[in-house]
Amino acid sequence: MTIKEQKRQIIIQQCMTLDSDLPENDKKNKLSALFKEFSRLKQLEMKQNKPKTKKTKDMSVRLTDIDTGEEQFFESMIAAAMFLNKSASVFNKEVRKNNGIIQGYKYERRNKKYRYQKGNRRIEGSIPEIARRLEVGEVYIRALNSQPTKNISVVEIDRWKD
Repeated sequence: MTIKEQKRQIIIQQCMTLDSDLPENDKKNKLSALFKEFSRLKQLEMKQNKPKTKKTKDMSVRLTDIDTGEEQFFESMIAAAMFLNKSASVFNKEVRKNNGIIQGYKYERRNKKYRYQKGNRRIEGSIPEIARRLEVGEVYIRALNSQPTKNISVVEIDRWKD
């Protein structure tokens, strides 16, 4: 049964309780329990419908072999986990538990870096940083990244250069 159907059933039960011949005290107790369950379902529904953050969309992962110093680059943490034959949740737990070391690799994560250029003006940083400094929306900066105009461009730069 979906959350919406469960909420509907609770409303029907509340109506039936109000129409019943129960004493006022029993009605109050029953309605209180139904209201609490309805509130819990409502919160659960809001949590499920909450938009997912795009935090990992602009992240990159680097695994560096501790012994050889060889570097592996991945577009996401999930891709790095698959490289080491681990599920994303197990990978995340092990990285946190072992201070960024997993199966002989050092784990690092960074935001993607972009360069905004309009004439002589250049700004480097993540898309949210550039948008904040220019006082425009992130959507505008992302649009410039995918379709630059004649004078303005936003290009991705190597985020692993220090």
